[in-house]
Amino acid sequence: HVGMTDRLQRRSAPPGSAPLGRRFAVAWAFLLVSAALGVGLRLQQVFPVAGLNYGFLLHTHSHVAFLGWVFNAFFVAALRHFVPPEAARGYDRLWWTLQVGVLGMMATFPFQGYAVASITFATLHTGAAAVFAWKLWHGNQAAPAARLHLRAALGFMVLSGLGPIVLGPLAALGLRESPLYTLSIYFYLHFQYNGWFLFFLQALLLQRHHEVGYPLDGDAATRAARWLAGGCLLTYALSALWTQPAAWVHGVAVAGGLMQIIGCIELWRACRGSHPSGAGLHVLEWVAAGCFFLKHGLQLAAA
Repeated sequence: HVGMTDRLQRRSAPPGSAPLGRRFAVAWAFLLVSAALGVGLRLQQVFPVAGLNYGFLLHTHSHVAFLGWVFNAFFVAALRHFVPPEAARGYDRLWWTLQVGVLGMMATFPFQGYAVASITFATLHTGAAAVFAWKLWHGNQAAPAARLHLRAALGFMVLSGLGPIVLGPLAALGLRESPLYTLSIYFYLHFQYNGWFLFFLQALLLQRHHEVGYPLDGDAATRAARWLAGGCLLTYALSALWTQPAAWVHGVAVAGGLMQIIGCIELWRACRGSHPSGAGLHVLEWVAAGCFFLKHGLQLAAA
């Protein structure tokens, strides 16, 4: 965190815009808050505090983690690597709008769960996030190898928002206990975890390799984006297997899992020659790569 902050602070920022290191520190602070909330959730199981609603705290924890930590960290990384410096100031109002949304959710979810105030702040954040996606889609300076991964990430981020949107109508129709309600939540989670989160990090990986001058196989990177994106769409079927669906749903999940494995292989091909001779990969990079392949392998196995 300190090293990244120092590097970001050294980057010149347009007049009137907050230094990127300071903004990353905000994301880091939300990570600490979400970690503290996670500890509190676990303590509730051992030393319950009267008056605290576990479900409300759970909603608070997930929203702060997703939107306060991950989204904010990605926002800063996008400004650092994908947005031209002269255009960064155009994201200032979006940044502050997003922070109002997160702070509002953090102040309302613990006391009311999904209610008018918390939903209002969540909707504010969703709207600002959609504007962010539109601006970054049309105004990015991503390398050709990274651009399709970045646009897939933004598309999945917007797509995931459809899940929470339908929760209100389903609840109004008395379907809160129906599989549709749970599947709508899983829709959001799936396209956040497996779409927005992973594809943005894939784009960042490829962009960084481009920035430091490591050779990349652009065609393999494009094929990887297509295979992984198609697999991400199809593996939403995994979220429905608990409903004991028809056999074709299992088939869709298997097809998605196989597509993702092919995408993993193509992504490896795109990056495998990108490190200087003799340098090798650091231990953490090997761990990350292993987890990436394991995650997709487990999805195929689950299907």
